[in-house]
Amino acid sequence: MKHGPSFLCAVCGKAYVRKSWLKQHLRVKHKLTFHVASSTIPETPLQTFMKMALIYRDTCDAYSMGDGGRIVRNAKFEWVYAGALHHTKYKIWLWRMITYINAILPPDQAFEYMWNMTVNLKGGIKSNIPNDNCVELQVFNIKRELNTQGANKSFESARNICMTTQVIDKIKEQVMFTSNVAKSSRNRKEVDKSKDILTMVDSLRRKGPVSELSWESFSKYKDPLSKIDIQKLHDWINEQKEIADLYM
Repeated sequence: MKHGPSFLCAVCGKAYVRKSWLKQHLRVKHKLTFHVASSTIPETPLQTFMKMALIYRDTCDAYSMGDGGRIVRNAKFEWVYAGALHHTKYKIWLWRMITYINAILPPDQAFEYMWNMTVNLKGGIKSNIPNDNCVELQVFNIKRELNTQGANKSFESARNICMTTQVIDKIKEQVMFTSNVAKSSRNRKEVDKSKDILTMVDSLRRKGPVSELSWESFSKYKDPLSKIDIQKLHDWINEQKEIADLYM
């Protein structure tokens, strides 16, 4: 265990300057064995899929909780995956998010940006949505109001709708509150999966349990991170730095 500048043996109390010497002492004198993870075992397609799926699930949970710190941490993994899978737009967007917080913005603005990536439209825990999703909802409402004008559509009418949509919604909510009108729920009804489960059980009864699953495309699936060219990634980062220096 670590004790000041040295490492102490928990069994006999002998001190060592280096951690490797303490481990050697534990092996020789106290016959302790240390587990060493083998790096020769190849990663299976299922492990690769689960790793990506868990990152995605944790990101969705981070957005729903409004956890800006977790969103940024996961964005670093997502940026690497986006580059490996050649999703250029997402790669640039995630890169800019990370650099705004870690390098470009001053500390107070970076903190504000990190913890204002979501918006809560209906209150409650785990009811946050990403800001870009909120913008999409707002654009949908504006388009819906604009389509009611028919041939009278114009740039001026679109601008008026953009400036008054939120105000009208607030007035509507206030009128409904004062007149005790029940507000329509935005929650979706829970899907009844009982029929699907019965169908699966009937299928298993007829065909028996599935012992082997041969899926050629999945069995040959490789980890996207294995496709990364480190030199190209390094060159891309330097190119983005030059672009930032040019426009800042």
